[in-house]
Amino acid sequence: MRRLAYVGAIALLAAACSASDGVNAELKAAEERWARSGVSDYTMEIGYGCFCVRERIGPFAVTVRDGAVVEIRFDGAPIRPEPGVTPVEVFTVEGLFEKIRSSLDADEITVSYAELGNPTLIDIDQILDAVDDELTITATLTTS
Repeated sequence: MRRLAYVGAIALLAAACSASDGVNAELKAAEERWARSGVSDYTMEIGYGCFCVRERIGPFAVTVRDGAVVEIRFDGAPIRPEPGVTPVEVFTVEGLFEKIRSSLDADEITVSYAELGNPTLIDIDQILDAVDDELTITATLTTS
């Protein structure tokens, strides 16, 4: 019986590693496509699905010029990003890539990418059996 549990644990660990490896490989390929695209000016609408207050859910309209955020709008009005108030750490495509990379150890992560490589959906469940730890990020990009 102990051997069966051991074999099961190894199989579970291998499955978890291969799933994370797949997401990591997709991430690297997407980052390469994004870099090749040469896009540095764009507008992105970002929305968050989480157990959060509406001001953290959005959607946010984010304008990026030369790879840097120049404007964020919420409900049509400009806002000043403040750490802990808005999720500014993921307001650029590069920030979305970093969010994926920092979440690779989550129990479950699903990511979708556009043709240019930019993430369009990030769905993270840090702990499968926990409540209210899930985060979904949607991002729609418009190039200038």
